[in-house]
Amino acid sequence: MLKALLLAKNDPLCSITLIDRASQVGGAWYSDRSPKNHEIECGCHIWSYVPTAYRYIEKELGIKLYPMRPNPVFVGNRVHVPYSIKNTVDSYKALLKITFGLKWKRFKSLKSNPDINFRFIGKKNKYPKTGSPELIHALEKKISANSNISVLLNTTIEIIEIDERIKLNTKSDFLEFDKLYLTYVSEVGSLKIFGKQIDIKPRQVDYIHFLVGFNQPLSKKISYWRLMNDPIVHRITDISYQTNFEEDLVLVGIKGDAYKANSEEQIMNHITELFKKYKLIDDTVKTEKIKTHFFPTHYLDETSIEQLKKSSDKIDLLHTTDLMHGFHFLLEGLSSKK
Repeated sequence: MLKALLLAKNDPLCSITLIDRASQVGGAWYSDRSPKNHEIECGCHIWSYVPTAYRYIEKELGIKLYPMRPNPVFVGNRVHVPYSIKNTVDSYKALLKITFGLKWKRFKSLKSNPDINFRFIGKKNKYPKTGSPELIHALEKKISANSNISVLLNTTIEIIEIDERIKLNTKSDFLEFDKLYLTYVSEVGSLKIFGKQIDIKPRQVDYIHFLVGFNQPLSKKISYWRLMNDPIVHRITDISYQTNFEEDLVLVGIKGDAYKANSEEQIMNHITELFKKYKLIDDTVKTEKIKTHFFPTHYLDETSIEQLKKSSDKIDLLHTTDLMHGFHFLLEGLSSKK
């Protein structure tokens, strides 16, 4: 969506089509309705600390961003480490590795990497007041106001053929373009470039989130937790604020293997005990699984990515595995160099 807006701004005469298999744009950042009909996000999301992206979102999209309070944290067996501190420690590790490894040419990569930040204090992960749907709606509004951007939903690309032009075959249509932009999580079926079949081997990851409700607020405030050692749960996000605190709702990310190996009842029992372990609830609190959200994602493997980059200048790949990083690389013109 952002790439389409930047292309349209750079060349007002170009014609752009966004194609999505889903019934709404936004990918994993799609939204749903809570039991009391509030719009809420469906996944345990967090935005990386990337000032480049934050500035664009606030200035160009008109979204006020607020620091996540308390800070998002990595949760280990004994310690909770704020994301901002871990990011800084990882940055110094990268610097030391380059320095002591005498790999001076890699210093340039530090400057272009949005993960690299050497400040221990003052960094705040930011988020819209009503969550990720606010970003999607702002992008949708910008796109709908652009007469040269069209959107095709519920559309699956079955065959991609590239010669003098890009030819896309769907179940019901045949489309032609001059340039093709694929995200790193595009589900690509058959791909031919100048008659040569390109073997694409995506890695499928099923993101599974339980929308869990409570009959009272958590006993201590959290924003986002990344659990490092739990066998079933890998992340937790409190999204009660997205209902203006009219509902006490938490999104719980479930590991794919654990979901296959356990019943939903067993997983919910584990979640309840986990929340008690961290003193987020006590025995008087009732928990309820409201909904299970599945989001199957197909990651292009590194071999396929390199093959696509070398095959044709008519294809460009967009970094999407981290939303704010993706924004950063597009805004800095580095997406194809990542």
